[in-house]
Amino acid sequence: MKIAVDLEGTLIAECGEFPCERTGYLAKLLLPRGIRTQACALLRDLAHAGHEVTLYSLSELPSWKLLL
Repeated sequence: MKIAVDLEGTLIAECGEFPCERTGYLAKLLLPRGIRTQACALLRDLAHAGHEVTLYSLSELPSWKLLL
């Protein structure tokens, strides 16, 4: 099954409405909004279960920042 997930508001919390994973200093500097708690584990579990996961973003952030 193919699954597409939006970053803003889904994986990357907007305005702190969801708990976020702790990140290092460099990640906070480059991407001040954190990734939602358990988002990485969920994506990893979906991929291991054989799903094709696609992340998309309408943000103007450069892709290298999203890889952090």
